[in-house]
Amino acid sequence: MADLISLAEQHSDLPEEDQKKAGQAIGGKMKKEHEEFMLKIVQLADVGEINLIHPESFVTQLYYDLKETDKSNVDKALPNVVDQARHIIEFYKSTQTPNSSPQLETMIEHLWQMKERVEKDYGEVFKI
Repeated sequence: MADLISLAEQHSDLPEEDQKKAGQAIGGKMKKEHEEFMLKIVQLADVGEINLIHPESFVTQLYYDLKETDKSNVDKALPNVVDQARHIIEFYKSTQTPNSSPQLETMIEHLWQMKERVEKDYGEVFKI
């Protein structure tokens, strides 16, 4: 913690404009599979196949065939999956952020991992 405090003290004279730039997303190439996954999510949202306001729109028929206890476990993950998808779509569509960046790739990877953890146990229950 002392290192962080000393670094903050060393750089306390950073102009406000530079501080704003430090927090902005940078452009950068993403892996092809991440880009394809992101574009699939954006397309599903654009055509209304998934709706960020209605989490139930993210699940497939397989979800409805699960036992109640398994549905409950999927339901626990569903809000996080929907929220992460929302962040990705908003980041991608924003004119303030690049459409390809390390930050966006990290968000996509996080969603991918959440989806895989659930689907490993319950099958392909998500449309994304």
